[in-house]
Amino acid sequence: DTLTLLYRPDATKEWREISHSSSGSYTSGYFLCDTLLSGDYAIGINENINPVNELNFNSEFGKIINVYPNPSENIFTIEFIITDTGKICIYDFNGKEVYKTKVASHKKQIIWNPGNLSPGIYHIELYDKKDKLASKRIIYN
Repeated sequence: DTLTLLYRPDATKEWREISHSSSGSYTSGYFLCDTLLSGDYAIGINENINPVNELNFNSEFGKIINVYPNPSENIFTIEFIITDTGKICIYDFNGKEVYKTKVASHKKQIIWNPGNLSPGIYHIELYDKKDKLASKRIIYN
């Protein structure tokens, strides 16, 4: 038996195991998930480890948001999937918005140049008209 991280977009959907890494001992530890989606999360016990049942963001849902290179010393390419219109916001470590742009389904990526911003950790958030769809941490060297 092993603990696993479960996700569902809302209460009308089934729970699915999502890709994650974990570390720890028999009595304590943590989960690390690279991309968070809006919805519900839970921890469950997987009695039969079967990688076929894992939610693979690269195939089933597509990767909602991808950033490369990360970390970077100059520009970042931000790829995303959105079905309508929305926005991408970038926040510094203190939560101050440092960049915002509108996006639409026909636009699949943007290039972000931090310019004169200080090196550090930044958070990218992808929104549709109503909700935050995904967030990602980036490191600007």
